[in-house]
Order: sequence, then C-alpha cells, then structure tokens
Amino acid sequence: MVHRETPDIDPVRAQLTIARSIQHGLDKTELVVAPTKTGRSRRVSIDARTLDLLGQYRQQAEEWAAAARVELALDAYLLSLDPTGLTPLEPDTITAGFSRSVRRVGARLRFHDLRHMSASLLIGAGTDVLTVASRLGHADPLEHSGYVSDQC
Repeated sequence: MVHRETPDIDPVRAQLTIARSIQHGLDKTELVVAPTKTGRSRRVSIDARTLDLLGQYRQQAEEWAAAARVELALDAYLLSLDPTGLTPLEPDTITAGFSRSVRRVGARLRFHDLRHMSASLLIGAGTDVLTVASRLGHADPLEHSGYVSDQC
C-alpha cells in the first residue's frame, strides 16, 4: 500500500496527480521544479497493480534510506537516486536508458512514442477522446487528432 504521506498519489481514489515537472535551469547544471507544460495539474487514474507497485517501490526506497542511515522524506521524489529522495532524477535519465535498450534490441522506437501508443490503445479500447486528452495533459482534445485519424 502506498503511504498516505506521498502527496502525488491518492491510494483511496487510485489516482496520481501530475502537477509539476523537473527541468534543467537556465545554467543547465541545476535542476528546478517547474509547472507542467500546460501550467495545469491533472489527475490520472491508476489500476490496482500500479498502485501496488508504487507502494512496493516506496517501501524499497524506505529500506534504501534506512541502509544509508537517513530518513526518506515524506515528499520524496518517486524517481531519485538520493536515499533521502530530496533530489530528483535527471530529466533525461529514463529516456536515455530506454533509447539504449531499444538500440540494443534493434528496434526503432522513441520513448515519446509510448505516449502515442497509449493514446491509440485507449481510443481503440473505446475510451472517449476527452478522457484520453485529459490523461495526456492536453488542454484541447483535438490537439493531436492524429491519434484518432485511423479510428474515424
């Protein structure tokens, strides 16, 4: 179970709140917390399996912190190499790791393509366009109407 103190995860409603992003500052060395690209937060529903995995990850992070003889911050970043969780992961770390894995298996796929695939799968499963747009953080449901062009 995810701890209630984790501010961006609501285990009762099974929702994840996306309210900010981590970016490189103007000097390109410091990481800064910034608003989302649209400047608005959004909530995304998560399934029971994802909620359970997030809880397991939080428990593992607490164990890592204890092993380092520090306390995991209540508002720790989910993705952090800092045992306190106070320093976020560099923004391009996951994208770079994904790219290396894709190259290793000889595929042609960008990390961002997963967003497009998610939208296509949701629409293909009958999810309405407004819900898909909201889930992706689009203010305008027709912003990327290419997601639905094959479905119309």
